[in-house]
Amino acid sequence: MDKQYNDIIAMEKEKIRSDERIKSAQIKAIKDIATAYFERQTEYIFFW
Repeated sequence: MDKQYNDIIAMEKEKIRSDERIKSAQIKAIKDIATAYFERQTEYIFFW
């Protein structure tokens, strides 16, 4: 019973780590897109 429980816990931990890696990759991709977009801008307009 303990081995089965430990296997379930290990699978859940791996799923959480996987989800965290996916979320981290999404955030990095969004950051890279935003950085590339603003680096290509030649004129900046600021609203006060």
